[in-house]
Formats: sequence, structure tokens, C-alpha cells
Amino acid sequence: MGNSKPLPTISCISVFALYFSFYTITLTSSTSLQDDFIKCLYRNTNVRFTLDKTFFTPERNASIFTEVLESTAQNQRYLTKTMPKPGFIFKPVHESHVQASVICSKKLEIHFRVRSGGHDYEGVSYVSQIEKPFVLIDLSKLRQINVDIKDTSAWVEAGATVGELYYRIAEKSKFHGFPAGVYPSLGIGGHITGGAYGSLMRKYGLAADNVLDAKIVDANDRSFKILSKWQEIADNLVDELFLRVFFTVSGNKANKTVTMAYIGQFLGEKGTLMEVMKKDFPELGLTQKDYIEMSWIDSIIYNSGFPTNPPPPIEILLQAKSPIGKVYFKGKSDFAKKPIPVLGLEGMFKKLLEEDAALVIWTPYGGKMDKIPESEIPFPHRNGTNFMIQYYRSWSDSEKRPNRRIKWIRELYGYMTPYVSSNPRQAYVNYRDLDLGQNKDNSKSNFIEAKIWGANYFKDNFNRLVRIKSKVDPDNFFRHEQTSIQDQFINCVKRNTHVSFPLEKTLFTPAKNVSLFNQVLESTAQNLQFLAKSMPKPGFIFRPIHQSQVQASIICSKKLGIHFRVRSGGHDFEALSYVSRIEKPFILLDLSKLKQINVDIESNSAWVQPGATLGELYYRIAEKSKIHGFPAGLCTSVGIGGYMTGGGYGTLMRKYGLAGDNVLDVKMVDANGKLLDRAAMGEDLFWAIRGGGGASFGIVLAWKIKLVPVPKTVTVFTVTKTSEQDARLKTISKWQQISSKIIEEIHIRVVLRAAGNDGNKTVTMTYLGQFLGEKGTLLKVMEKAFPELGLTQKDCTEMSWIEAALFHGGFPTGSPIEILLQLKSPLGKDYFKATSDFVKEPIPVIGLKGIFKRLIEGNTTFLNWTPYGGMMSKIPESAIPFPHRNGTLFKILYYANWLENDKTSSRKINWIKEIYNYMAPYVSSNPRQAYVNYRDLDFGQNKNNAKVNFIEAKIWGPKYFKGNFDRLVKIKTKVDPENFFRHEQSIPPMPY
Repeated sequence: MGNSKPLPTISCISVFALYFSFYTITLTSSTSLQDDFIKCLYRNTNVRFTLDKTFFTPERNASIFTEVLESTAQNQRYLTKTMPKPGFIFKPVHESHVQASVICSKKLEIHFRVRSGGHDYEGVSYVSQIEKPFVLIDLSKLRQINVDIKDTSAWVEAGATVGELYYRIAEKSKFHGFPAGVYPSLGIGGHITGGAYGSLMRKYGLAADNVLDAKIVDANDRSFKILSKWQEIADNLVDELFLRVFFTVSGNKANKTVTMAYIGQFLGEKGTLMEVMKKDFPELGLTQKDYIEMSWIDSIIYNSGFPTNPPPPIEILLQAKSPIGKVYFKGKSDFAKKPIPVLGLEGMFKKLLEEDAALVIWTPYGGKMDKIPESEIPFPHRNGTNFMIQYYRSWSDSEKRPNRRIKWIRELYGYMTPYVSSNPRQAYVNYRDLDLGQNKDNSKSNFIEAKIWGANYFKDNFNRLVRIKSKVDPDNFFRHEQTSIQDQFINCVKRNTHVSFPLEKTLFTPAKNVSLFNQVLESTAQNLQFLAKSMPKPGFIFRPIHQSQVQASIICSKKLGIHFRVRSGGHDFEALSYVSRIEKPFILLDLSKLKQINVDIESNSAWVQPGATLGELYYRIAEKSKIHGFPAGLCTSVGIGGYMTGGGYGTLMRKYGLAGDNVLDVKMVDANGKLLDRAAMGEDLFWAIRGGGGASFGIVLAWKIKLVPVPKTVTVFTVTKTSEQDARLKTISKWQQISSKIIEEIHIRVVLRAAGNDGNKTVTMTYLGQFLGEKGTLLKVMEKAFPELGLTQKDCTEMSWIEAALFHGGFPTGSPIEILLQLKSPLGKDYFKATSDFVKEPIPVIGLKGIFKRLIEGNTTFLNWTPYGGMMSKIPESAIPFPHRNGTLFKILYYANWLENDKTSSRKINWIKEIYNYMAPYVSSNPRQAYVNYRDLDFGQNKNNAKVNFIEAKIWGPKYFKGNFDRLVKIKTKVDPENFFRHEQSIPPMPY
């Protein structure tokens, strides 16, 4: 039973001592073996180590080797020349090196000895007299001690000495101690594994008695009585009490026993629990010392197998690795409907004693599980179930006879038949077992075959599942040996990440909940025309909550041959991030929950995850500083992920360039699921992802951006003129001449749209400006450079940079800056069509009049003209893939929107095409350029995504990237030759 003892002494946990056993080898070449061992270590640890300080051989330096060997050895007779010596000594400097040593020793079949303090009387920790050759793992460098007075505990590494432990305790407290030995040079590792006595033993027992979470082994008749009583009461205890039993095997071959560990959790205080246990389960003999009170979240950490002393921060639940690690294993499950008699238990114990690394877990049911009907959800194991049984057998990759392990678990499963459920013999679907049966031809599954294993998992609910499957997926696209593609995907993701995720918050399918599926699909989609019923929808949506799940998604999509789209903010004009027109079926990876932002003012930088919006980024910067900003866009609901991949422009672009010009580093997952930063990916790939468009090279998980200085006061203004007020078009003409040449602290864009009713329409030109400074200075500059605008003091408003972000974002005057944290744009969502152009020379009056005429015809349409120049002219075209630099006066956005069921929608789309054609003489040519973040499939698209035609892509590619397109293709060919990351306008690899 559990024996946790909170004491007024410090309780210690020996980190490594329980991990080791001895392995054998016949060495053929010590030199090659050393090399193989070192190479294996490097592959199995990410913590570097220097060979001169960790690896010692007699061939390399006999005197140093001898010095290390003798350093902690206490019995001189085992250091004589006649005594066997290790072939080499490895002295780990990090716990992962010990793990790697075990893995590699096992893989290479090296017999080793392990030493911490070297005080053993017969020298068995560093001498092998009956098994030679051997190596020595010396833990003397692993001596970290972390004392936590608050919870009266300490973590002590195996190489620390008893004296060091005493010293560190005394550093923290004058009234805490530890009941260990009297000899201060004793190594903790070996000392505690032997029990370890000292001068406090009569008061507090041995050192080993004070190791937290130690379990007492008791396999006599009393154990059967306790276990039998558990079977009778575990499912009838108060609902707040959950008490499992873990069966393991301990001891050596000559003296094996079965250990039963009772692991419990009670929703309440230990006083109440003691009363319950005394009344209902006195046989267990629990005492107050066996209990630990903690919060619910701490109990999660405790039950998950994480180290508990000192209690880790709850953030450990966010880590990507399980504390249990990965193993080779076979598992099965059962459900018991009545207590297993002693005769059955004896047989089970006999089977367990045949193996070493076997595990059986009994999980009690009852309580709420009895009250929920079997048909409530597909999971049917409810009322009448006493407990669930999990059978588990693991082995290492060097296991020579893994089939024997699998055979054993099948034999145990067979033995248990009389004692578990029948007709059908039930199993837990999350513990899949292909021994129960499987689909032989996945696309044409035999219902009769599936009926066998299906009833094991679902009982009568299986028939309903089949009916639903027939309705929603009659072609059986989603399939595998026992389930659908989405289950294959989720199971694969779970295998490739150790960060757990609740399916109800991460996986959304139309079959499970169509309204919730639609809600998630529509949540960040901005162009409503691509949410129409006629548009292709993803088979399911997966919303990762940790970056490791993105890596896993890529690995699994590739493995399962699933085409996917990836979305962060959903603002892309052609919905390529959530709609696939030419490759179906597909799934959607929605990154909207990956939105962490870490701003570091001291280094003028920030790390931003792709699901964060521009508004959230601006807010977090302003939280830390009033004089820092970032040169990003106007629309605050835009997601960072896609925005950055296109370059990303905004009101600071003339001063500081694009967002993509201010990227310092990234974390990205490539087509192989590898996590890369700038150093690992190389400068070519780093160049490509900062303006080469989204979803062509990988998925960026975080951007490290450079923050830029902004003054405490910026000035914004709005001046609107009608075509009548600017009848001779002098103001708009002058704007074309000066907007790219005015001082780079000024940014003035123009929005042109039709206004008025059908009988009295006009065109308004709204000049929206921002100046990095006070309005007095702005007025002087404007009077000199742009008097035609007639800017006055009343037109200008001074504010902070963050308030200016609200202004440009379209928020009502006086809105709190917290509004930036909302996910919705104040401009709302539209049905729309848009495209773009770049202007190299001022458009003459005759051209402007033609524009005005078409705006009046277009009704709900507008043009947005964004000035270039300043820093944009100074940065070379090839600095990043975004090429629209020196010589560009301004960019044009053409935009037409309409209402749902608007019969004029096709006319609006035609209007965009017509004005785009009209503008041809007045904009860039050879190629006619466009902004990649304003994608337009009218330019052309990949027709067969897996085998893109490079000639077709050469038509639309240079529009976005000019000469940089060829370099992007070369990089794509290098990093993703199979074109795994693809969509209608993704960068293609060169054909073979």
C-alpha cells in the first residue's frame, strides 16, 4: 500500500538509484565499442558533453584513468593490479546521459557497473569479477541538491554525498535534518538503496523509510484478503473516492513477488477520508501518514507520474514529453463484473511472476458511471461494471524475443476469460487491440467481421455507430483497421506528442456536432463567400494547443496521406487557408489557440505565436512600453501567422519597412516534422518564409520580431474631399507625386469610394494620415510639402502609438485599448472580391476620371492607395521575397463587397475584373505586380497540387515575387521536393 510520510525531517528521493540493472556483453573491439557507445550517447541525449571531462580510457591516459577509478573507491583491496578494471569509465554530467548510458549499454549489450560514492564493501559498483569485460558509469558529477524547507523535502542526485546533503539542509534551516549515515563521504545513490541507517534511526527510521512515495510489498494471505475486499467495495465507495490497484513484479529470479500498490484520490480533506476508509475499507490499514493533501491540479501531476518532491510547477503539464517515456509494448483490456475469487487471483499472480516488466492496473467503476445510461454516448461500460483491467507488457528495442512478450500477454488474457465480462467480452476502445479483429480491406469493410470487434468496444451501440457512419461517410473515406481516418490521425498525433489534449476542445467534426464544427470553421474566416454550402469543407478540424501537436500533425498527415490546410487568422482573400477547391478531401489545422506573446523590452524583441492577432501583439507591446511599436498592419484581427509570411505592411512601413523586414528568428516545422530555428534551417529558408507566402515551406510556430522605437506622441488625421471639391483633381494628383517622397515619419493613404444616392453620386477621397511626432511639426511639414490638402489643426489628433492602432483599425473614438484583445474586427465580415496593383508613375487626370466613373458604377466598392518610399525604397528587392521596393509610388487595393443572397454578386466580381483591366496602362507591367497577401486566383493556380506544373506557376509567381520567384522555387525544391506543403498558389518545386 502507499506509504507517504510527511515528517519534520527532510525526505529525500534518489533520482537514479532505482533505474539500473546489469547487462552483459562479449567485447570484440574495445576501441570500436567505445566509439559506438559515444555515438549512441550523442544520439540519445540533447545535452552536450566534452569527452575530455566525461570519458576516460587506459589507452588514452592511464594515469587519469586510474585517478578517476580510484577517486571514490574506498576498499583498497579492490584497486590492486590483479583486480579486473573497466574497459572505460563514463562520467555523466546530466541525468539524460545516464538514461542514454542505459539505452546504449542495452543496445550494444555492454555489461556495466554503476557507482555513486564507492563505499560498497565488496567493490561491486566498480569491479566485476565474474563478468568481463565491463564498463563503469560513475555518477559522481550528478550531485545536485535542491532543498525545499516549505514542504520538508529535498531532491538529491545520486552522486551527492551524505555530507553535502547535510550541509545543504543546514544552509536552509536549523531545525530540519535527515536520518542518514554518520560517514559524510557516503554517496547518496548506493546508500539509500540499501536502506541506510544513522543516528536518527530510532526516532525516524532509516533513510529509505523517508523516501517519498515508497510502496510496501505485501504478497502474503493478508494481501489476498485486502484485494478481495477491494473488489467488493471499490465500486461502492463514496463517489468522491477513486482507488486503483497496480500489480507489478519485484525481486530477483530466486525471490520474486507480486507488489500491489493501492493508489487513491479523494475529493476532500484527509480527516474525512480517514473516516470513510476506517468504515468501508479498514483492511487496507491506512494511517494519517499515508495521506498527502494537495490541490486538484497537483493531484494531476502526482497521478501522471511526474516527480512530486519538490512539487513541480503546473506548467510541467504543458511540456511535450511524458514522464513515463516511450517504450515498445503490447496492451489489452477487460471489464470485471464480479469479484475474482482467490483461486483466480493466485493464477493471475502465477502468470505475472513469469515476467519481469509486466503491469496490470485495476480501475474501479461505480458512482456516476453507474448512473449514466449505456447508450448516452458510444462508451457502454456502465452499471454492473466493478472495475476495468489493463494488461501491459513493455520491452526495449534490444529485446531479442518480443514475440514471447506478446505471447505472454495473450496467455494472461486467455487465462482471465472465466473471470471477466462475456457475450461480448468487453474492451476499452482507447486501448485498441487488433487481436480482437480488424478490417481486412479498409475501403470495403466486411460488416460481419467488424461486428465481432465492434461489440467488444461498444456493445449494442455499435449498430447505431454503423448507421451514422453509413449516413455521413457512405464511401468509407475515413477508415483504418478498426476506425476512421480522423481516429488514425488523432491516435498518431497522440503517439507523437506527450502534451495531452482534450478532444472536445481540439477536434471538431460535422458528424459529432455540426453546429460546433461550423462555429469553429467560421470563427476566423473573413470572406463569407467561401463559407457557402457549395464550398468544400474540411473532413474535420484539429486545433492544436501546443507546438508539439503541430509537429505531430505534419508527421501524421504525411504518414496517412492526408491533405491539409493551415489557418491562423483566416484573412486570406481566396480562403486558401481553410478551403481546398482542387484537392479533396482535406482537413484543417487551426492555429488560433497558439497565441502566446512574450515581449522583451530590454532586447527590443518579442516572440509571437501564429494564432495571435495583430491587435493582441500591439496590446502586449503597449503593456510593456509606451515608446516601442511594431511595423505591422491596420486590421487588428489579422492573424500573425499568415500575415508575416506575405511580408506584412502597415503605417510604419515608410519608417521601418515591412513586418517581414523586422524578423530576427523563427521556430518552424518543416515537411519532415522537424522543429527548426534560423540557425538550423539556414539563411535560404529563413529568407523564403519572410514574404514568400504562407504554407509553401512549413508551418511557423513562432516569430521573433524586432521592436521599433515610436515617440510618446503621434498625430493622426482624416481629411475627406469629394470629386467636386477637388474638381481639377489637383489634390489627388499632388498626393501621387509627394506621398512616397515626403519625410518617412509621415504615412498618408487614400481611400476612394462612391457616395450619395443614385441621383446624386460623387466620389470621396479620404486621406488618412499618421505622423510620428506632434501636430505642430506635422502642420509645418504638410504646409510645405502638401498644401493642397489644406490640413488644419482641427483635423489633427495627438495620441499614443497604441491609440493610433485603434484609430487605423476602425474602432470607435474613445474605445479602451483592451478592445484590441477581441477577436472580431470592427469592420465585420464581408462577402467580397479583391485584388491589387502597384503604381510606378502618377496616374494622369484622364486615368483618374475613368477610375471615378467606375467607382460610381460599382456602388459598394472602394480603392485603397497605400504610399511607398522612405525605408521601402532603401531596402533591396532581394532582401526578402517581397520585391515591391524602390520605384514603387503606391499600392492599390481594389475591393467590392455584397450582401448574402445578393443577386449582384457576380456583377461585383465582374466589376473588379473590369476595373483591373482598365488600370493596365497605369500600373506596373512585365510583370504586372500584385501583393501576395492579397491573393487572386484569377492570376492562375496549380491544377494538380501534388504534381505542380512549373510553367503554369511561372505565370502567377512573378506577379507576387518578380525575380525572387526563381529563388523561391529553388529553395522549395531543396526543402520540400515532394511538395507536401501545397495549395492553389503555393510555390512549386522544380520538376525532376
